Amino acid sequence: MPLAVAVVDIDYFKAFNDTYGHLAGDDCLRSVAQAIQSSLQRPGDFAGRMGGEEFIGIFPATGLQEATELVRRIDSAIRALRIPHVGGIDGQVTVSIGVISAVPHGELSVAAFVEQADKALYQAKQQGRARVYAVEGDVSSMA
Repeated sequence: MPLAVAVVDIDYFKAFNDTYGHLAGDDCLRSVAQAIQSSLQRPGDFAGRMGGEEFIGIFPATGLQEATELVRRIDSAIRALRIPHVGGIDGQVTVSIGVISAVPHGELSVAAFVEQADKALYQAKQQGRARVYAVEGDVSSMA
């Protein structure tokens, strides 16, 4: 059974805090967290804050296509908030998302999945942010 892991990062969040203040930043984080949580519909799916402006999603028994659809739903829910961000993309808060799906084997840890999802997030940022970058995992390279 495949496992999917996503890392969600609020684009230009430092600029958001600098522009609107830390209280508005805290409100933004809460709103984004609620949008992520409301996008999860299956009992085993998990979302939480990794720290700063990053969130993690762990989706058991989820292949890449289904994981991509799920994180696109998360992205849409966040865009629907229409939180103003003059330093952001399209003048509002957006997110970049990296997602990986792979079949775990042996000693493979969740940390290895997170590392690969973080690499996918880096690719989303490299391609211009405010997007999803999804990759099928190569388990042998994660050990």
